[in-house]
Amino acid sequence: MRMRPIAIASILLLAAASLPALVGQAPERTFGGQTLQVPDDHMDMGEIYYVWPGLDNQLVFRSSAPNQQVVVSTTRAVGYMVAPFEREPGSKLLLAGAVRIPAASLRSGTQLDQALASPMGLNVAEHDEMAFVFTGVESVQSLIENEEESSYKARILGNLHYKGQSKEISFEARLAFRPYLTFGARNPRVGDRLIISGQYTLQLADFGWETRNPLLRGAAAPVIPVDIFLMLSTVSPETPGNPLDNPANLHARMRFMTFLRDFNDPKRAYDYGNQLLKDHGDNAQVLQQVALIVAQTPGIARRDLGFARKAAQRALDLSQGKSPGALAALATISFVGNDVSAAVEWQRKAIENAKGGPPRQLQGLNRTLARYEQAMGKDD
Repeated sequence: MRMRPIAIASILLLAAASLPALVGQAPERTFGGQTLQVPDDHMDMGEIYYVWPGLDNQLVFRSSAPNQQVVVSTTRAVGYMVAPFEREPGSKLLLAGAVRIPAASLRSGTQLDQALASPMGLNVAEHDEMAFVFTGVESVQSLIENEEESSYKARILGNLHYKGQSKEISFEARLAFRPYLTFGARNPRVGDRLIISGQYTLQLADFGWETRNPLLRGAAAPVIPVDIFLMLSTVSPETPGNPLDNPANLHARMRFMTFLRDFNDPKRAYDYGNQLLKDHGDNAQVLQQVALIVAQTPGIARRDLGFARKAAQRALDLSQGKSPGALAALATISFVGNDVSAAVEWQRKAIENAKGGPPRQLQGLNRTLARYEQAMGKDD
């Protein structure tokens, strides 16, 4: 019984277990890590649509077997697709593209995850990413054509790369092109949108896995659907949301977060984080936001609150103890560390120093204080 999670973890690596030799690989990540370096020839080819991580369940693996039900998903895929500058009848919808998926980001939210990351599973310590490289599109059928949306049914072709090996795959998909005016509340930085949705059917028999691995019998479904949903925009996810934000500072913070959250690699993350503190030791904004990444970002396995406190305290010192943001960051760190009374004290100082500033900031600080005080009342 204890071996079943390990067996199911192996399902996600069938392509790695029996794929032919590597025939290519995806472009590298950017410095910030939240998209890929688009080659110049792809830039010249057409309109670039960037995958936006963190908005949706992008890949969902579902195994329904008599002895075990498992759902594994990720929200951390990054990449891009190239579409023609002008879509004409009979033209290709996509011209190039690639997607990278951190192996450590594939999680079930259950005790399975430890086995999933282990050497018998995804082996994330040695193979931190898998990649899909687009090679073509076939069987294009128009579904909707109007001012708000142009959508199509098509078969997307590509190569799946992992552990130095590759396998050709294809899947039926719906591609919806929507101008930014139709985005509504889910607008990622105001750009034209491309949504790719579909399903890839993973069949164990195609890989000879059922006969080679008896542990999977009864514990893994012979056919595993993989739901695919990618939200893309003509605006890169590494574009600053605040025009006053220095892009270099933003990308440095993103790099730290990519190591810590997406790759679940605390050593590499905090090594880089300590270098960040040295290189940006006079930049209160960077220090404060790095501290909040550690304390607040969902999906982080190891939160080094000592590191976060050091960064936030340095940011506070740079303001002679008056920065509401740095004070609130110290309150957040204290609250996450279960020191609720300290959180309340820091938050009250933040509110005192925020008086006379933007009303929205003060309102937010007061709402957070009420939450901290409620938690302190429960502790009492």
